[in-house]
Amino acid sequence: DAIIDAIETARREDPSCEEFFAEGGNEPFFVKNLENVQGDERDVMFVSVGYGRDSQGNLTMNFGPVSSDGGERRLNVLMTRAKRRCEIFSSITADDIDLARASGLGPRSLKEFLDYAANGRLAAIGASAVAGDADPLAQSIADALRAKGIETALNVGMAGFFIDIAVVDPKRPGAYILAIETDGPLWSGARAARDRERIRPATLRDRGWQLHRVWATDWWMRRDREEPRLLAAVEDAMRRTTMVAKPIASTPVPTPIIERQAASQAKAVDLCVPYREASFPVAKGKKPQDLDTIAMAEIVGKILEIESPVHIDELAKRVGQLFKVTRVSAPLADAVSQAARALASPPANFAKLDGEFVTLRSRPRPQPRSREEVRSSGLRDPSMLPPAEIAELVAAIATAHIGVTRDDAIAECRRQLGFAATGARLREALIAGVDRAVADGRVSERDGALFAVA
Repeated sequence: DAIIDAIETARREDPSCEEFFAEGGNEPFFVKNLENVQGDERDVMFVSVGYGRDSQGNLTMNFGPVSSDGGERRLNVLMTRAKRRCEIFSSITADDIDLARASGLGPRSLKEFLDYAANGRLAAIGASAVAGDADPLAQSIADALRAKGIETALNVGMAGFFIDIAVVDPKRPGAYILAIETDGPLWSGARAARDRERIRPATLRDRGWQLHRVWATDWWMRRDREEPRLLAAVEDAMRRTTMVAKPIASTPVPTPIIERQAASQAKAVDLCVPYREASFPVAKGKKPQDLDTIAMAEIVGKILEIESPVHIDELAKRVGQLFKVTRVSAPLADAVSQAARALASPPANFAKLDGEFVTLRSRPRPQPRSREEVRSSGLRDPSMLPPAEIAELVAAIATAHIGVTRDDAIAECRRQLGFAATGARLREALIAGVDRAVADGRVSERDGALFAVA
């Protein structure tokens, strides 16, 4: 009811969108609750998580119908109503849901989905505290910490990236502040030394984890020295509560990016400019798909002058926004595609096609842009990042930080582009950008480091 009231108020203040809310259409707009959304499908579903903290900041672990029997099935129905995407609005995160206080599959499914919504990777949430699930070394370390009043969890994470011991945040029982790794079965089971000594720690740090290593020999033979060192690491993590590490699939808190000495001593430099989204007046009373190719090409050209390079889908979305069209139909997408191809062909030769991206021929080297404050949600989709733009940013990073590693370059790209987390899809896009920078000769790779090519 509150959402409906807010929408009605907004419609009265801005009647320009009334056509979108017209009744009798093929798929009319609706607002429904969890219990009666079954059977309806839409391209995009906005999901409002109505559970939150009270005025004293307390959060009960009662999630209404989600907590009841079959709550996980209700969530499944809700999330599968979207044909293209869900957008989640929530005042709580996956870390706020404490599964020790909220039993049942419903709260666990809600926690997993909030984590997936934040990071784009669906993974098992939680941990095992059963002694048989951990090796003797991890169990001994966990017991020593619990004897000091420090709560821990064993085998936190997902297959392939379990953490031996995670120290629970005393302020947020659903989150963790320190990952303790040992040279137990998880460590020895790695395929190669590079996997366990470089890739795994870099991946965990990239996801916001603070790491501490305990070697078996030190723990069993020199525990009087190793245990104080462990407790000091825990105390340091307690002090750094603003840098809380989250479950592996969660949105990471930004961490220091460049660890090599040459880069860490350098002053942080903004290598990106803010992304500008095209906005200019167009002819009123017309539908964009009804324009001829020449008229559409003029509009597409103006957008390219502002946003080049841009993905063809985002280009169509921007045309729709200019004409205040809320949904990009197939005819509109085809019209924009035809206009882009016309601009890229003789005699125009105004633009060029790079896969699914369109760019101005007059700007062969794009300016890297930050998406931190963009309005269009599509621009924050990793698949919408132009590889040429990422390659240009990688070259700039290699120039600013001599001999930067791939992992550091990817982390710096993420920060410069305005993303808070390096999810799986974003990492894949950034790796492709690094590979392109190397293939184009913008950077060279020697001894595991990237160097700018003059």
